[in-house]
Amino acid sequence: MKKKFAAFVFLIILAGCYKNDTNLTSSGVNHIVKGIDEIQLIEGEEPTINTITDNDEDTKEDLGTRIDDYIENQLDAEYDLNESLLKLYKQVLLSEIPFSFSFVDADSIDEYFVDDISSDDYKLIPHHFSFLDMNNDKVPEIIIEGVRVLSEGLIVNAGFVLVLREFNGMIIGHKFSHRQMSDIKIDGTYHSSSGAAYNGYYQLSFYDDSYTQLDLIRMDTDEDSEGTYQPIFFIDQEQVEEEVFWEHWEVQENKDEAFWIEFGLDTTDNNDEDTKDDLDTRIDEYIENQLDTEYDLNESLLKLYKQVILSEIPFSFKFVVADSIDEYFVNDISSDDYKFIPHHFSFLDMNNDKVPEIVIEGALGQSAGFVLVLREFNGKIIGHEFSDRQMNDIKIDGTYLASGGAGHYGYYQLSFNDDSYTQLDLIRRDTDEDYEGTYKPIFFIEQEQVEEEVFWELWEVQENKDEAFWVEF
Repeated sequence: MKKKFAAFVFLIILAGCYKNDTNLTSSGVNHIVKGIDEIQLIEGEEPTINTITDNDEDTKEDLGTRIDDYIENQLDAEYDLNESLLKLYKQVLLSEIPFSFSFVDADSIDEYFVDDISSDDYKLIPHHFSFLDMNNDKVPEIIIEGVRVLSEGLIVNAGFVLVLREFNGMIIGHKFSHRQMSDIKIDGTYHSSSGAAYNGYYQLSFYDDSYTQLDLIRMDTDEDSEGTYQPIFFIDQEQVEEEVFWEHWEVQENKDEAFWIEFGLDTTDNNDEDTKDDLDTRIDEYIENQLDTEYDLNESLLKLYKQVILSEIPFSFKFVVADSIDEYFVNDISSDDYKFIPHHFSFLDMNNDKVPEIVIEGALGQSAGFVLVLREFNGKIIGHEFSDRQMNDIKIDGTYLASGGAGHYGYYQLSFNDDSYTQLDLIRRDTDEDYEGTYKPIFFIEQEQVEEEVFWELWEVQENKDEAFWVEF
């Protein structure tokens, strides 16, 4: 079993490289962001979540121990984290003290606890955190990744990122969408974009209670004399040749990723009947209210799907060349070295046959995310695993973004063949070496090469499709 799980982990670690597109408010020049948009309100009941609560002393004690272990064993020894700041950081992570979203033009600011960032309408659910030096001053900030959900526990948008820091003896926070801040590296640099052809790696710079984003390496576009938009490339705001740009991009892209600590390690416990009943109810509500009515989801398949999500039956990772396969439960995909932590799931038609698969997003221990696609095969549930770089920005129609590295990325759809799969490219950017030995971008739509302008037009359509609708575990 350990051999095959190691093979599973190895496949994920060897994932391709995709960076989430984001929503910057400028085309790459440094800009000051004065606060964030307020959380809008919608009436509804508060969702049941599994983070840390003031009344759960065992959970708080466990998290406090893991914070101490992280600081002792993983934190950069060069960080300037004094006892006073460390105390503040631990208190805010344990929801013992609040933090504030700072609005520069506001007369007053509201306070929130990490375990209760909510309104009548939305709730921000933190998944994991890290201490990272986001502005390169050797004093780390707290970075929290999570999701924004509706009151009934269904995700409205994909992930969010909070950057918490000390200001005048208090903790203040800056909020980013997962498109504004993704692929966060151990040195605090991160990927961000305002669209398909506008993206780069950035670093924060703080100024009182606001911040700026400094572009380290950035791709933009410029209109040429013929009215055609051509890509232009920058390193530290200086325009460079494309070849030089991609060389630096590759270095940045391959930096070590941030090391994360989960807020709550438990998911669906087989012995926790209340948790199972709650999840069972939310599955039913999701099927009744959100599932595509055109899906062909019969009672037999629905029963299998519910059983595997509730960890009542196992699933298998199918390796085509293996003589036998091991079985895992969704709430216990683990080995001696790794534990896969599922965050949320959705039913999506990944191969366009009107029969949905189960798609689960989560985290691999303290590493980056992973995605599981579970489906029925010969009366059982089998799974295919992807890193978050192999499968990202999953849309409601089952299409998704993936990449093989800088300059090689696109949107894809799965195709199943017995117990294996292939990835069909719908729209793809690649590179080709010209007669001078220079690599130039080439563009494809359904494997047919097209002009760049046509490519970006369709890319914009694909990129703006509705995102998947998720249910929290």
